[in-house]
Amino acid sequence: MGHLDEPLNTFWQLMFQPVGSSSWSDRVEATGVATNGGIVLAANARSLLVAVRPSNKLTYSPLILTTNAGHSWSTGLVEHGLAHMPSSLAISPSGTALALTPSEDNVHEVLTSRPGPTYLLSWETLLRGRELASSAVGRGCAPSSFSAVGYVGTSPVVGAVCGRAGAAGVFIQLKGHWTAVGPKVPPSTGTAEVIALLPTSIGLAAVIELGHPSATGERLLVAWSANGTTWRSSSYFHLAAGQRVLSTGQAAGRGVFLLLTGPGGRDRLAEVDGPGAPTWRALPAPPAGTQTVTFARTGAVQALAANQSVMDVWDLTSGTGGAGGGSRTGWRKGQALHVSIEYGSSS
Repeated sequence: MGHLDEPLNTFWQLMFQPVGSSSWSDRVEATGVATNGGIVLAANARSLLVAVRPSNKLTYSPLILTTNAGHSWSTGLVEHGLAHMPSSLAISPSGTALALTPSEDNVHEVLTSRPGPTYLLSWETLLRGRELASSAVGRGCAPSSFSAVGYVGTSPVVGAVCGRAGAAGVFIQLKGHWTAVGPKVPPSTGTAEVIALLPTSIGLAAVIELGHPSATGERLLVAWSANGTTWRSSSYFHLAAGQRVLSTGQAAGRGVFLLLTGPGGRDRLAEVDGPGAPTWRALPAPPAGTQTVTFARTGAVQALAANQSVMDVWDLTSGTGGAGGGSRTGWRKGQALHVSIEYGSSS
């Protein structure tokens, strides 16, 4: 939010919508200060872990964790800060966490939290980029850097940017050993980058970008796995010239959505229901300024749009059904949340 053309006056805000309410609030306990660097969220069935990315003179990433829907919070930090990737943080069902951090060689490394009462302050290296790139496990991908972390159950998963065509860089640790498990992609699609690892109702979903942003025919696909070794993929989603992914996340159940922005403000929103879905489904073009979209278990879809210090919440109206069926007819403004922003406070 804020003045989006001025980095020091662009502020990321943590918003909260209580269960049973249709209204959003920015009064989230323990998060009174907005950040220029960005906010990363990681969740399991009972916990929410929130991190602030480094920016300006902040060199580490503060962490807060709740296991009771925000009634109380514990704190921690990642000393060298999270990498600037949307899936740079993950939390497992057992409560251990993964953090993707920059390294001196710019390839990144993956940290894991140590069990214990201060585990959000105690981290150890789980995997280094150079180690994987030089190993037999990484040879098929030739990873140039890590790009995402996640879990299948309690098994750590790492996504990478591959330098070799025909490989999708997804690696899982099983019984203490790393294995390349990425879904197969044709060499003709170019090199692949895992841009997000998302928990869904049927396991982990990997959002994979194929090709290069300047290349003709760039496309995306989503692959799902319940065990980390067997993957089922969606059909390809083709990007128009100049389009890029603005936001991606879990849609209803096992689904995944893509919010894309392009030249001239021509934004698009699409979702796919899960593995085996016949095609991507286009939803009505999101309102101007939309930064991300939320999909509730009830089937309700909301777009969160920033207009300087106001967050507009738009509800997607439905014709004959919710996600997975029926028609979506358009957007209706449901809330305008005024956020107190102190311009100039970061300079």
